[in-house]
Amino acid sequence: MDRKFLLAASVMIALAVAAIFFYAPPFQEKGAAVLPSDAWASAVSFSFGMEGCLGGNVGEGDGGAKRGGGENERPAEIALSGNFVVYSRSLSHNCCRNATVGHEETVGADGSRRIDFLERWAGEDCRCMCFSKISASVGNLLPGNYTVNAWEKKDNSTKLLASANVTVG
Repeated sequence: MDRKFLLAASVMIALAVAAIFFYAPPFQEKGAAVLPSDAWASAVSFSFGMEGCLGGNVGEGDGGAKRGGGENERPAEIALSGNFVVYSRSLSHNCCRNATVGHEETVGADGSRRIDFLERWAGEDCRCMCFSKISASVGNLLPGNYTVNAWEKKDNSTKLLASANVTVG
């Protein structure tokens, strides 16, 4: 009976140690972004959308270009809607290029929070221009102050499009 008890106790201890390592947050290198414990459990959401040329909303037989004179360009904007941070802009661009939008969330060792939206442009230039609207949002954010930046990466250059400080309540 003592052997069975020792075997059962050993298995329980091994399972407890495995659970601690499995559920423990990863070790951070010195100087790396450190997530506070409440952010670790947060379920942040991200989505993006494109309308016009980039969204495939094009006319027939135009080779992928949406041409016209009625579109209004809008510079990059960052706004707060509830606990969602929203990025948007409207622009004329080269027809042969395509774009994707991603994001990064960073929490500094001092607790400061930053969200970076990144437009990545790819493809070769050609002779036509078209118009698109780009939008993205990050939601389900924890309450606090955030610095939000929007960047454009094209070829080998990166350009800051907009920056704002927002407070999620």
